[in-house]
Amino acid sequence: MKQFQKLAFNPGLVREGTNYSTEGFWWDCDRVRFRNGTPESIGGWTKFSDTQFLGTARRMLNWQTLLGADLLALATSKKLYIENGGGFYDVTPVRSTVTAANPLTTGSAGSSIVTGTTAAAHGASVGDFVTISGASGFDGVLAASLNQELEILSVPSTTTFTVDTGDACTVGGSSGGGAAVTFEFQISVGSDVSVSGTGWGVGTWGRGAWGSEALVSAGSANQIRLWSLTNYGEDLVMAVRGGAIYYWDATAGLAVRGVALSTLPGASGVPPQVGTVLVTQDRHMIALGATELVSGAFDPLLIRWSNQEDIANWTPSTTNTAGDFRLTSGSYIVTGQATRDEVLVWTDVSLHSMRFSGPPYTFDIRQIGDNLSLVGPNAVVTANNVTYWMGRDKFYVYNGVAQTLPCSVRRYVFDDIERTQATQIHAGLNEQYSEIWWFYCSSGSIDLDRYVVYNYAEQVWYYGSMMRSAWTNASIRGQPYATWGGYLYAHEEGVDDGSTNPPSALGAFIESSDFDIEDGTAFYFVERVIPDVRFDRSTASAPVVTLTVKARDFPGQDFGTSNSRAVTRTVASPVEQYTREVWIRVRGRQLAVRVEAADAGVAWQLGKLRISARTDGRR
Repeated sequence: MKQFQKLAFNPGLVREGTNYSTEGFWWDCDRVRFRNGTPESIGGWTKFSDTQFLGTARRMLNWQTLLGADLLALATSKKLYIENGGGFYDVTPVRSTVTAANPLTTGSAGSSIVTGTTAAAHGASVGDFVTISGASGFDGVLAASLNQELEILSVPSTTTFTVDTGDACTVGGSSGGGAAVTFEFQISVGSDVSVSGTGWGVGTWGRGAWGSEALVSAGSANQIRLWSLTNYGEDLVMAVRGGAIYYWDATAGLAVRGVALSTLPGASGVPPQVGTVLVTQDRHMIALGATELVSGAFDPLLIRWSNQEDIANWTPSTTNTAGDFRLTSGSYIVTGQATRDEVLVWTDVSLHSMRFSGPPYTFDIRQIGDNLSLVGPNAVVTANNVTYWMGRDKFYVYNGVAQTLPCSVRRYVFDDIERTQATQIHAGLNEQYSEIWWFYCSSGSIDLDRYVVYNYAEQVWYYGSMMRSAWTNASIRGQPYATWGGYLYAHEEGVDDGSTNPPSALGAFIESSDFDIEDGTAFYFVERVIPDVRFDRSTASAPVVTLTVKARDFPGQDFGTSNSRAVTRTVASPVEQYTREVWIRVRGRQLAVRVEAADAGVAWQLGKLRISARTDGRR
């Protein structure tokens, strides 16, 4: 007897059981989200600017100045930029400035390599940037080729470095440059990926299964460069993890670099090395992990804060609110997050709350969670005053109480993570769709090529493939922005992958878990499917998706196989905007359906499919 059966699947993916045991749910997808309980392809993205920046972006911050300028800070493994109007302005702070007489030496005849020499140790590493100024041309090398920003090629000694001027010398081995040549050394670059043996994430995710990350001094070329970015009014405050605090004054303009906070007028007691910095609602600057004021030694559990409304004054007195507090749980502070009511502080094993209480202690600091973890400094995000983060083996949520966040794809995600690259993991908020995104490196990869999403409005999970190294929410610009490969992308714009020219298809698909007809008591022959697909956002003239129906006889059997005990088949059919029904021929005890789009310009939303089936025998 023929009958129609409505295929009603619960929203979200479930991967905690077998394909058969998760009947009624979706099993696999890529570049799909759930809205109002139904799956649809995610929005596309376009390249915001054809200008490419240097390094891998790890952090972004979007804010506005008092005059309404829309600024976006991009902190990368090599530089610090501020994007405005599609242009990237290099505001990377200068670490040190040295002036010397005739400090330049040409290489062999015809070489464009020049060696610079300083009287004292310069502290630079290979890959760092130095700006030379005040030099006169010599030995056939033009002054314009010398007086520019150059990347350091090698460091033969603590007082010498080499650069490529691009201008061949005549004689070679000549010294010159003039009586007052200035070298401006920018803060040291960091690695694009985690390197075993140094920095944050020493060894195979540090010490232990996921280990404990080490915090070493800034300047290690092998240390992945992680940034803190926060705005103080219209100005920008930034710090490289393990380095100093820097300040960029918006009124000085985009042509001016950031400067060390300790150089501002009236600066006092500014910690020379910090882990993470942030600014609170009550206008204190907080350093999580900092050098002690008296001893000058770095303490990874020390919290220090500046005077209220004076971020350059960190010296406590009876007339200000500057102070410090040392946590006793854990071995180091991972990061912090400023929320509407408090500052959350994570150590490697616990969670703490900082609330402004006023004099005499300034902050009430207490532990609010233990035996929990945070996978990396950038793996936490707050939405609607609820904070979500990825731990080493599970997800967490804090809404007044720290607790495990149930996850229906937990095993799938954590079995796939490349743990040596866990410090690259970062979280992003896509508020328009009530989504928290975590980007991670899949097993065997050093690139952030996978993501997992928690939709907090619908309380469902899904995942997919995408390469993104940093993300910022749509709070000011109206859409999220993300980075990869030195480019900035505007997300939720269009329906295609704008990483290519011309744009290519997203390749979005979704596939169900296996389901039975009448509990699998008989074999069924499916001959017709009534589709329910919308193409509202499509830009293609004739949008189409492929509907695939898969059948098998027993759990664990591969689709499309045939042997003496079973006959299985997979049937794929196109579904267009006005397709009313699809005729197919497929037989089996268990079925699964898959919807995907392979063409550019196609956006789709899936409703509830219906199938026509009748009992059938086995051959």
